[in-house]
Formats: sequence, structure tokens, C-alpha cells
Amino acid sequence: MSRVDVLAVMDIAATSIENSGGNVAYLRQARAAVAEVFAAAHASLTARDLADQMAADDRLRAALAACEPETPHEPV
Repeated sequence: MSRVDVLAVMDIAATSIENSGGNVAYLRQARAAVAEVFAAAHASLTARDLADQMAADDRLRAALAACEPETPHEPV
């Protein structure tokens, strides 16, 4: 399976929507949330000590929570 640059795909989609006169605010917000999940996961994987690991894990939990629907088990 080939790798996909998810953030680049989201950028391309936003540009396409924007060029056709659409509103891309929601897509840009989603892209920022996904980028934070990636950054937080990277920080968790590269933590050097317990304090850094705990802080990185808290960041990752918050980033993942920001991507969850506000009402569980219901479509967005």
C-alpha cells in the first residue's frame, strides 16, 4: 500500500473548493485538527523522559478528542 500525504490531500481539496467559490473554513479547521494529531503523535513517539512522555500523551489525548464528534454515536 502506498503512503498518502493526508495534509496535502486536504490542502488540494480546500484549494479546489475555494477555487469553485465554496466555503473552506470547516475543511481548514479539520486539517488543523489532523495536523495537531500528527504533531502530538510524533511528540509522544520521540519523548525522551517520563515527564515529556506524559505531556505528549496528554497533548495526543486532547488532539484526538478534538477530532471526535460532539455527540458520540451520531453522524456529524
